[in-house]
Amino acid sequence: WLTGTWLLNMAFAVAAMRRQSSAIVTGLGDQIQPAPRQNTIHLVLILPPLHCPTGQVYQAFDALQSPSDVDEDRVQILAELDPLPIVGLFNDLAEAATQVEPKLKETIVQLQEQLDRPVHITGSGAAMFILTSSKNASKVLADNINATTDLPAVATSTLSDFG
Repeated sequence: WLTGTWLLNMAFAVAAMRRQSSAIVTGLGDQIQPAPRQNTIHLVLILPPLHCPTGQVYQAFDALQSPSDVDEDRVQILAELDPLPIVGLFNDLAEAATQVEPKLKETIVQLQEQLDRPVHITGSGAAMFILTSSKNASKVLADNINATTDLPAVATSTLSDFG
């Protein structure tokens, strides 16, 4: 499993080095479809001191739903929106991740109430992110989170395919 995961991550990394900065990854992570974006996505990355073992998250995910429940059409529609909307994003692994690490759900709810904006889980967790409208908005929000919580937060942005 580790070798397979490493190879898939390497394939995605090679695509990024070729300036394919975003992609839709399906199947078992082996199908990579470029999804170029014209606009940079600005966000705040939040790194809580929590742990969501990937294997456990996927086991929880399998128990929650069947692979046919994954809405690939919804993913495709979101991938085509540029700029990406602040609301409406989803992560099929989010519920499973919060089952594996219940404190993650509490942290998300607290942040959403404090900041009055959606907080999303990255991959299988436990890192989180919040989309913003600009580089400056990301910096202000990250500074706010760092000042008012015990969570490390950093302003960042995605690669841009066209600039």
